[in-house]
Amino acid sequence: MVNVDIATNLPVSIDVYQAMNLDEADGIMVELQVEKAYSIPKDWQMKDLSPTSYQAMAERVRDGETDAVNFDAMSRMGHPETVSGCDSNCRL
Repeated sequence: MVNVDIATNLPVSIDVYQAMNLDEADGIMVELQVEKAYSIPKDWQMKDLSPTSYQAMAERVRDGETDAVNFDAMSRMGHPETVSGCDSNCRL
């Protein structure tokens, strides 16, 4: 979900949601549960959604293993257990 500033109509945040539970009965979806996976810029430690902030975040991911692992874990929609590390070769 993209949240915009009413006065400027510029995006101020992006909330990313994931499906948590899909129950099916004879191919018909019975129940859908969603939860927020992360919010940009807050969860990516960005000042705002400007190109400059995206560049700074990308440089942090490129230069630091902790930021790279956190970014990869968020990209996997709440499955950080699948990320064990991210050395300099991983960040290329």
